[in-house]
Amino acid sequence: MKIEKVQSMIKNVLVTGGAGYIGSHVCKALKQHGYTPVVYDNLCSGNQSAVKWGPFVEGDIRDTVLLDDTISKYNPVAIMHFAALIQVGESVTNPSLYYNNNVYGSFCLLEAAREHNIKHMVWYSTAAVDRLPE
Repeated sequence: MKIEKVQSMIKNVLVTGGAGYIGSHVCKALKQHGYTPVVYDNLCSGNQSAVKWGPFVEGDIRDTVLLDDTISKYNPVAIMHFAALIQVGESVTNPSLYYNNNVYGSFCLLEAAREHNIKHMVWYSTAAVDRLPE
């Protein structure tokens, strides 16, 4: 019974893109404030060695089955989303890749949050905003 009580006190936060530069610093801050960051990252631009403050799940935000399994397993109180592609030049030469990841992937994440009744979400973006292909 004591173990169950401790488990219920754990406050997990799902951090997509948490193996990247900004995401990993956010994970450190979360840990310092009593939260356990659960990093969910496909490592396309992040580095697994940056994951130091909580569990790591290698996955893509468009993988709805793995995303659902991860949320079910860790039951996060919030999601912090840092998993967008951000290279401006590449977004111009390959807009469909950016649309697929940044728009469709974010939609998958929002749907997972809705299905699991997660009401708190932080959405991070660089100065390079998501855009539709021309």
